[in-house]
Amino acid sequence: MSFKDLKNLPKIIDSSNHNIIDDFFVPVLNEAIQYDRGVGYFTSGWLGCVAKGIIPLVERGGKIRLITSPYLHKKDYDAILLGDCARRDEIIYKALSRGIDQLKFDLDEDTRTALSWLIADKIMDIKIAIPKRKLSGGDFHVKFGICKDEEDARILFMGSYNDTVHANSNYEELAIFSSLEASSQPIILQKEVLFERIWQNEDQNITVLDVPKVLIKQFESLRENSKRPYRRKDVKAEKREEKPYSREGYKPWEYQKEAIYAWLNNKMHGILEMATGTGKTKTSLFALCELSTIQNKLIIIIACPTVSLVNQWADECIEFNLKPLICCGENNKWRGQLSDEVAKINLQLRKYLTIVCTHEIIKNKEFKSRIERINREKHKIILIADECHHLGSEGSVKNIYRDYDYTLGLSATPARFFDGAGTKFVESLLGPIVFKYGLSKAIQAGFLCPYEYYIHKVYLNEEEMEEYVRISEQVKKLIGSNKNEIQIVLCRDKRLSGLLNKRAKILKTAKMKIDILKRLLTPRQSDISYAIVFCAPDTDELDKVAHVLYDLNIISHRFTGKENQKEREEILENFENRIYRVLTAMNIFNEGIDVPVGREAFILSSSTNPTEYVQRRGRVLRKTKKIEKEKAIIHDFLVLPVCSSPNTITDIEKQILSKEVKRSFLFAGDAINGLSVMKELNEILDKYL
Repeated sequence: MSFKDLKNLPKIIDSSNHNIIDDFFVPVLNEAIQYDRGVGYFTSGWLGCVAKGIIPLVERGGKIRLITSPYLHKKDYDAILLGDCARRDEIIYKALSRGIDQLKFDLDEDTRTALSWLIADKIMDIKIAIPKRKLSGGDFHVKFGICKDEEDARILFMGSYNDTVHANSNYEELAIFSSLEASSQPIILQKEVLFERIWQNEDQNITVLDVPKVLIKQFESLRENSKRPYRRKDVKAEKREEKPYSREGYKPWEYQKEAIYAWLNNKMHGILEMATGTGKTKTSLFALCELSTIQNKLIIIIACPTVSLVNQWADECIEFNLKPLICCGENNKWRGQLSDEVAKINLQLRKYLTIVCTHEIIKNKEFKSRIERINREKHKIILIADECHHLGSEGSVKNIYRDYDYTLGLSATPARFFDGAGTKFVESLLGPIVFKYGLSKAIQAGFLCPYEYYIHKVYLNEEEMEEYVRISEQVKKLIGSNKNEIQIVLCRDKRLSGLLNKRAKILKTAKMKIDILKRLLTPRQSDISYAIVFCAPDTDELDKVAHVLYDLNIISHRFTGKENQKEREEILENFENRIYRVLTAMNIFNEGIDVPVGREAFILSSSTNPTEYVQRRGRVLRKTKKIEKEKAIIHDFLVLPVCSSPNTITDIEKQILSKEVKRSFLFAGDAINGLSVMKELNEILDKYL
């Protein structure tokens, strides 16, 4: 049930133009799982009004907490505040018992029976508030209530309305606030904190007492041997606690168990190096379940490189009974929401808080300032870093929040490309690699799909080769006597980095690639489906590929990461249903986005970065029940220099060759047809070297 289902709920409701019970209380309570009420007067009319609207709440295992004020004379207040428990209970009993006696006459039999059962089953809990100190002799005169639904949304109401017999004949008014509106969230939180403080008897000017047991027994006696008029849930067994567990009944595979135990044995710090598609997300959530058995108050921060992955993780969290707070650009209300949640944590109103955010957010000053407010005496913080190799970037090293009790890193390629210092930082933040599970093991065990691998030779034309040589000469001059390019890159030489990127772009966008792609697709234009074409970023390659597909009458769509969540879901759904037979992409698929129906990849964007090309391969190796997928097919466009004989090949041409062939040997090593591809690669090496 959800407050989202309530339509046209007014912001102000009055008894002149509305029936407050029928138009507000009953529909709201019908959707609620908890009802907290602070009200000045305790009468049978009030009890009757509440009883009429709460049966659906009760049948969902809901709870009602009431704080009210008895009718007391001045001497009664003094006696309560100074007297012993017996004297105090006697005075409250006398003050309230008139309401019980009157209840028999004011309520119909069904309502009276329901009310008595609610109290007997401890679903309705009542406390008495008596002002003291500077408020001594006065009344507890607040008039507000807070309802909460199963999705943790809240509705606050407050105003002149007293739940009495006469309330519905008076001119009464209520102001209504919903947490579904960001502007209402601060005042709702303020009232939640107020109610909880009073309920726990922590307000210095109010004494809060339980209703005397004798009076409770008199409530219960009104049942008159009747049957319980509602279906009672086993509240204890079905207690809604945000404790991580697999709601869908998932169980970890043996290798996932090994990964979890390795992490636990390293004092809950470390990195899992697991091949793309082997279930790193679920492994980490299973690890959370294990951690919650020894630490029952946790702040869980899950950091991802992209918004797409944030949404993917949020869905997985829900399957493990975690309600994530999404902190990233798509939720511009996250600052206020996080402040509210931290306040609840510090007031001990909740045990678990799950935050899913981007890597950028854990470097954000506003995020860090809110996390630093958490009282760490009882709550511990765990960071789960997906694609954790990204956290070794220069910006992360300088700005990232680092004070975590537990850390878990996830990556298929945790070592940063040409960045030893960045790799060391990631390990200093998260811990060492504690478990490895490679692609070949996953394929052999049947967790990933086997694949065939084909290389397609792409030759640089004369213009491209001249540009490559020209840039290489500039690189050589910058390096000087230091032949190790890696050291220069680590020193953040921006000019050299720019040249290296410009040179790499020549290989990524070799013009011959488009012609070869068209040649491969032309004979298959009527039957190709579930294919992904990886294009080079920061180029016009996406446009060129789109023209080829259009000319061949192959319906395709771009998937770039610029789409919002709804658009992404629509694109992937249409791809799954073969409306789009090809997806064209750039970097978005480098970071673990799930496309399990993908079964054929065309890798135009030649990359020497293992992080990129390993991720691209993994996109088509996931298994799925949605389509028949005995094997996947990977087409790799291998860029080669034009060479007439081995005697004329230059060092620069050898450099091009070695970078490209290294990737191809890795891909061939795990392929079904790996031996034939390696033979072809060796023939290329013989020709050039």
